[in-house]
Amino acid sequence: MVLYALERVTTVNSLSLDRLEAITGTRQGSEMDSEGGSSNKSGDQTALAQEQRPELTKGSPMEALKRAIRRKKKWEEKVNDETICKKYKTEAVNQLGIAPNIVDTAMKELQVEARHILAKPVSASSSVFPPLRVTDLQEIKAEVSAIKDKIPDMMVEGLEEEGNEVWYVDKVVPNKLKGLLMSRLDAIANSKDKDFHPGSNDQIQDLIHPSMFPYIEDMSPINPRVTVPPKSEMAMYRRQYEDSTYQWLPSEFSIDSQGAVKIQSYINNLEEAPNQDLYRAIELVFELFLPMLEKLLSSDEENEQLRDRNLQVIVKAANYAIQPKGKVYEGSWHVEGMSHEHICATGIYYYSTSEFLQDAGLEFRRERDPESDYPSVLEYNMGMEEELGDDFPDMEGLQHNVMLGAVPTVEDRLLIFPNSHQHKVSGVTNTSEFQFGTRKILVFFVVDPSKEIVSTRHIPEQQWERLKPKQLLVMSLVANRVTGPRKRFPFALIDEIVSRAKVGLTTKEARWHRLELMKERKYKIDEDNQGWEREYTLCEH
Repeated sequence: MVLYALERVTTVNSLSLDRLEAITGTRQGSEMDSEGGSSNKSGDQTALAQEQRPELTKGSPMEALKRAIRRKKKWEEKVNDETICKKYKTEAVNQLGIAPNIVDTAMKELQVEARHILAKPVSASSSVFPPLRVTDLQEIKAEVSAIKDKIPDMMVEGLEEEGNEVWYVDKVVPNKLKGLLMSRLDAIANSKDKDFHPGSNDQIQDLIHPSMFPYIEDMSPINPRVTVPPKSEMAMYRRQYEDSTYQWLPSEFSIDSQGAVKIQSYINNLEEAPNQDLYRAIELVFELFLPMLEKLLSSDEENEQLRDRNLQVIVKAANYAIQPKGKVYEGSWHVEGMSHEHICATGIYYYSTSEFLQDAGLEFRRERDPESDYPSVLEYNMGMEEELGDDFPDMEGLQHNVMLGAVPTVEDRLLIFPNSHQHKVSGVTNTSEFQFGTRKILVFFVVDPSKEIVSTRHIPEQQWERLKPKQLLVMSLVANRVTGPRKRFPFALIDEIVSRAKVGLTTKEARWHRLELMKERKYKIDEDNQGWEREYTLCEH
């Protein structure tokens, strides 16, 4: 069928744009503008149109069809309407003789293209910004400092059952800080090098993600000026120690005595030099999370102070683009990272959510403790054991998990919770008929403050496409200084030397390692869930 379609390219290339416009309704005044009817033009008239506009019918039949559809008003919305798409396909096949699989491929490509266009915020059309003025930054810092000390009194426990340490606060991020963060992250989202999370069906766009260019044992370059911490083989939160070749790379966040935050080592997958303003915004948002983190990590006996010290923090940013007409995004149960990464808490800032997204919340469950969660305490009232006698249940048959409930994840919410809980996105539904719904989040995975793992302080940047031009420049300067101005060192030879001395990973290599990392973690998540969801048996207690 593909060969047949390719053989027809010359035939379809001779078709006029008018005939394609008639099919897709892009001709002004056509009945197809209301998604019905067809062209009344004669063959002679279309032939005339072809002679007048031959440049518009160049290329494959697929590209010709896509060009014609793109000329239709609001085509981004119409290609997501199943009824209209069926009409386009029927007419393209019957009237133009384009192979059905070619039409299907064209429509799928247009739908992906439309998804990206509709997910773009109008205000972020350019990734070039004037530097943030010092006075603006000082004003934002002052606002953050003023609100930060009030946060402990504003925190709301997110779940009905007390003591589960799921907390949130709303609308504490100053508008200027939110705007700064959003504009810089939107610029990344709108760049030409978009990165959609594998397996998400283009629903999740990764802006900053730790699974790209992670630390790879015995492969990643190591900064010779620092000492790499030994790998800790201790389990945490009753999780068995999980060994891995891969590790997410945290950044070093320095906290001063007043709780001000300074990022001391680069954020993995966020180049520092062109993103200074975004680094400042991330610092200030984390500063607002700090009082929440201190409360979360404090025990009944002792308050945890995170001032005058360093924290290791893994940063993630992502946009969710959910298709219209009731499409739903739903996550799966998981904890963050693997045990050797020692993530103790997660903080999420929901900074933008489309108004037509319906949210079922972030759902939580924890592992059942056989001692404290015995059914006579949790599931039955006092006195029922005597009343029920032999019918009173013990742990036999109970699930290993306790459902805790869900927290709505609305715009402008800071949410924090311990990594001892499993969580999942219960369901986000797009109620719009045509528009893609977007949700934008900034996430912090906090490493246990009592542990130290390999961080970006220990591992230089690994993005070879960024490193190679810098190394070529340095090598060229050195080579030309050695040879002198009259005898230039051949650039091809310099390029060969630098290429042979490659460090880090190409983007293609990093994507392969990401898939391997994800495969490993999916196996561990599936294994964990089998344990969390199995029932107790008598041999276990």
